[in-house]
Amino acid sequence: MAPSPALRHAGAPGQRDDGDDREARTITDWQPGHTITWSGQWQGHAFEDKGEVIEVEPPHRLVVTHFSPMSGQQDVPENYHRLTYDLQAVDGGTRVVLEQDNNPTTDSAEHSAESWRSMLEGLKKVAESADS
Repeated sequence: MAPSPALRHAGAPGQRDDGDDREARTITDWQPGHTITWSGQWQGHAFEDKGEVIEVEPPHRLVVTHFSPMSGQQDVPENYHRLTYDLQAVDGGTRVVLEQDNNPTTDSAEHSAESWRSMLEGLKKVAESADS
């Protein structure tokens, strides 16, 4: 299965783009073994994804599983992805590397990487707007 890496660097405070129509909500208590859900709007469609918190190592690493009904696959363990978020301090900010495993094809991995890059760009905007 092909991995789908995505990364972003959040640096100095930037300007918030209030025209962004994405809206998402994450619900979890961040305890390993507990559930995590994501819900909201993505490209004009409502979604509710789910998974489990696997590993939490503040402020450096988060590992969760992830399943999206929008994938069209059955909700069975072999269709879940593992999402690994690694944060690294770099000069002037934080580098965020996100990797998703269990992609059935290279095309699927590329599609996932593009979606996660978009999500990370939104995260960057939120983080940088908090400083302004």
